[in-house]
Amino acid sequence: EDAGDEVGAGAEKAEKVEAEGAEEADDGAFFASSWLTKVAHGTAEVLLEQLLTVDKLSEKGAQQVAADLEYLCNVYAALGEVVPLPLNTFMRCAVAERDAYPTMTLEFPELDTKVYHAVAKMRTIPLEASS
Repeated sequence: EDAGDEVGAGAEKAEKVEAEGAEEADDGAFFASSWLTKVAHGTAEVLLEQLLTVDKLSEKGAQQVAADLEYLCNVYAALGEVVPLPLNTFMRCAVAERDAYPTMTLEFPELDTKVYHAVAKMRTIPLEASS
């Protein structure tokens, strides 16, 4: 064989190996992304489930929970995923000013009402004016 043919064949083989490696990398990235998305969803679900069992949440506790939830929301953003509404609601409710809390549904009508009411109860924020 001609040396030029060998070089050409070697280059073709290298390109094929490189293409296969890129496909494997794409498959690996897809798998990792899918897996991380499932982990994020599972984490959010369990975390929210546990948070909703809290009886009382101090202002400092609410701030800490909001910071933790913000971190999880950043994970969702990094994955290109939409933050689940209950999680987003809990985070917003945890940082809401006490005096503005009862009217925050006007600003954010899409809030998860179950979470909204639960956090109000945890933070001992009255939602209805007393008669």
